[in-house]
Amino acid sequence: MDDKLVDLFDSFKNSRDREFIEEAIQIQDEAEKEGIRLRLLGSLAFRYQCPRNRDQFEALERRITDIDFAASTSHREKIILFFKKQGYNVDENALIIGGGYRYIFENPEKQKHVDIFFDQLEMCHTIYFKDRLSIDPRTISLADLLLEKMQIININQKDYKDTAILLLEHEIGANDSKINMNYIAKIMSDDWGFFHTFTTNLNNLRESIFQFYSFDEEQRRIIHTKIDEIIKLVSNSEKSLKWKARAKIGTRIRWYKQVD
Repeated sequence: MDDKLVDLFDSFKNSRDREFIEEAIQIQDEAEKEGIRLRLLGSLAFRYQCPRNRDQFEALERRITDIDFAASTSHREKIILFFKKQGYNVDENALIIGGGYRYIFENPEKQKHVDIFFDQLEMCHTIYFKDRLSIDPRTISLADLLLEKMQIININQKDYKDTAILLLEHEIGANDSKINMNYIAKIMSDDWGFFHTFTTNLNNLRESIFQFYSFDEEQRRIIHTKIDEIIKLVSNSEKSLKWKARAKIGTRIRWYKQVD
């Protein structure tokens, strides 16, 4: 095991949380041997991508409850067989309800729950990661991680925590080695609804950051500066005709999907 994974595992002070990351990495490595590409999203992905600030997750009491992976639709059948070999049961109802884009697996013995999202994360807004799973060897891209949290309408404190730590850890830039603002701005310039949710959540994060006492004054300043820069970049980008037409309607009509 490489030193990065050893440090990652050791950063989990709660034994139950550590069980989740160990299981996730083991699943990921075994799947890779069978030609199946699985990329973490959700809380474990944020923990993996923020090594310099892992103590913040503990300080903010960010607990782990499940394992989320992104995958390609080309691997759907292989994934069902793979998880059965790993001792997981497939949720047959989810196969129908998810429309082929979401599978759910349960391991009663290990008490583990795994969600697989194929090609896209369809929640309040849709994040497409088809053809983007090779950007990082372990997780979806940094930009997609930011979009994952900022697309949530009824966002909660844990999502703000993850986002704040991601912004503290990583620079924003024009390529996928950073939080790729060229990619995000392109999405925001064509989808007014997503733009509205994204910028609203970032503005609310700016206000709520003072509730997270583990951040010092300089860390809050860094996060605020990045929030302001992100909002400025997506606000000033050239908008499509579709965006402009939808913006005239505004919030008079629901601009997001309702999630059960």
